[in-house]
Amino acid sequence: MRALGIMMIVVGVLGFVVGGCVSLVTNISLESSIGGLKDRAQVSADAEEIHLRLVELDQRMEERGMDSGYTALFVHSPWTSVREIRKNIQTLIKRADVISQLDHSSDAYQQGLDDVRGTLRELDVQAFGWWIYSGGGWVFLYLFIIGGILLAGVGVVVSWIAFGDY
Repeated sequence: MRALGIMMIVVGVLGFVVGGCVSLVTNISLESSIGGLKDRAQVSADAEEIHLRLVELDQRMEERGMDSGYTALFVHSPWTSVREIRKNIQTLIKRADVISQLDHSSDAYQQGLDDVRGTLRELDVQAFGWWIYSGGGWVFLYLFIIGGILLAGVGVVVSWIAFGDY
């Protein structure tokens, strides 16, 4: 019984560590490659740079397979639809292209930049949420939760019973 308890503790800790590490590394990777690029587009100095950053963002989303699915586990709406988010980004690319053709010292140019930046500020990409829901990340999240909490907890209880220290 003691060996079973120790084995369950080891399996629980390994599940906790592996699930947590994979989730953490993926979150950092997605936030830097998707979320970071969106943020850099938002603070870009001119419309041409915004256009280039948004084109790169759209390409990275396509490379990662972010063309369908949702960014939320339970709330499926146009706000959480990756397809709609990609459409918004593609619309912003077109708007940045139009703005870049205006005179840079004009009021219309400045207002257009402010509008695109404001839209980007409100655009919530949530790449990690998409990975959890659509990209198979739920496996590692469950491994983290089940491995860390349930198996380790059960392993401790079984060990207590086996040692008679309850």
